[in-house]
Amino acid sequence: NRHPLIMAVWLPTLLACALVIARTKFVSDLSAFMPKAPSERQQLLVDQFRDGIIARLDFLRDRGKAVVPRVLAELERKLAEGGLGGATVSGREKSPYSIWRKMHQKNVGFEQLSDIMAFRIVVENVEQCYQALGVIHSHYHVVPGRVKDYITTPKPNHYQSLPTGNTVPERTTAPIQIRNTGM
Repeated sequence: NRHPLIMAVWLPTLLACALVIARTKFVSDLSAFMPKAPSERQQLLVDQFRDGIIARLDFLRDRGKAVVPRVLAELERKLAEGGLGGATVSGREKSPYSIWRKMHQKNVGFEQLSDIMAFRIVVENVEQCYQALGVIHSHYHVVPGRVKDYITTPKPNHYQSLPTGNTVPERTTAPIQIRNTGM
């Protein structure tokens, strides 16, 4: 029960800060491709590498025409059929920098990456987390070695979820993180 005037000032300020942070992260991610004092050759290689990732993402977008929204709709439908109509499903395409970082860390090419997009399912309680995992695994192929249970065995930083890698609609392999509202 906050005063309306406080909310009228506080909420737009909070949203403006969130937009500035998002924009700063985007610019920071793009600049991460850049060496500190690049030579002309380094600059050319960085530009080609960044442009190559962006071009491949554009190609996948054109070929798939809004793959993320279609996968979201199908995941929501499958979860509703499985008795989880109240689940919140979100998804996103990963940023070019995030893709580059993963390629660099794993020393793999773009074609070898299995998670260009990622999805999250949020349910009300722990039992529904496992129910959602069962629904996902009964409808989509599980990628071997990509299923973890951080609910029964949380990470040292207390992170809890059920991350799983699945071949989702559109024959795309994507990580799906399942958690409840308290995690």
